[in-house]
Amino acid sequence: MYNTVVKAVSMASSTQIESVELITRTPVDPSLHWTIPLSGQIEDWYSPLPSPRFQKSVFSVTGCCSVLSLLTAQVTSSLTQQSTEMCLPSAVHHT
Repeated sequence: MYNTVVKAVSMASSTQIESVELITRTPVDPSLHWTIPLSGQIEDWYSPLPSPRFQKSVFSVTGCCSVLSLLTAQVTSSLTQQSTEMCLPSAVHHT
């Protein structure tokens, strides 16, 4: 999930996430991945459209978990077996 950003979150209640829309980007040329400062890449990160530098995959996770579980997984910045067990999605949809 290193190259993935959260584009949108739908809440079922004040503490329950209904769905999360994610965008994952893959560098067209990995050797040029970090040649532009982060400030020059942010807009591209949140666009679902492919760009000259990145291919994009958009998907959503539904029926996920509590906000706390999702934030815990985000802070560790990897989906280990432990965090996956805390937040098992009921469905993942690629768009």
